[in-house]
Amino acid sequence: MSQAPKEKELRMPRMTAKIGIAAFSMMLICLASCSSGLFFSKPRAIPEDKIAALGEQIEEAVINTRLDGPSASDYNIDERTGKVTGDLEPLSLLLNTEQVREKVPALTELNVDNEVVVSAIRGRILRRPAVYDLQQNGCVGEDRGGLLKNLKSRACAEDRAAKDRVANIVLMENRNRMTIYEQVTDANDLGSSGLNIVRGIFREQIYRKAWAGTPLQRPDGTWEKR
Repeated sequence: MSQAPKEKELRMPRMTAKIGIAAFSMMLICLASCSSGLFFSKPRAIPEDKIAALGEQIEEAVINTRLDGPSASDYNIDERTGKVTGDLEPLSLLLNTEQVREKVPALTELNVDNEVVVSAIRGRILRRPAVYDLQQNGCVGEDRGGLLKNLKSRACAEDRAAKDRVANIVLMENRNRMTIYEQVTDANDLGSSGLNIVRGIFREQIYRKAWAGTPLQRPDGTWEKR
């Protein structure tokens, strides 16, 4: 009867040792798995140089493309309501997909050579005359987030039709820009934080290529003309 407790006491250290060894083994497995990316994936490196090259090519295409036909600056305005009712010509007839791709070869390097992005670039190119006109009149400017900003200048707020035209151009331009930014981010698995970096890289290219007289937003939120 007196030997039972002793046997139990002898077994307890052995069991404790086995549990300790098992726990240590699991810890090693976990560390190995984590380092190999099984549980935690490493943030993907952002190809900043390639994104900058893409942004530069897009801005070059937007600024320097000359169109033979009417552009997207020619909006139909309902004189009674001041609302934009549509474009004069289908955009694809004025600038086809292959023409856009020739101007922006960096699309393939970032896995965004698709119709969604090409269409967004096409829209920006065709809208450029209208955007340029508004920028030179101080009606819109380039903000620090890589988007076009309606500055609500008196020069473009004479009547309801003028206000609606500016608002529509800003809306459509920013829709195209965000499409490009989001497509680059998603196609390269850059995540939500990567989107802000992509926008910052494109903003730098927009600022660099901006014409003299274009309102640009400073880092502190104030505005200056280039």
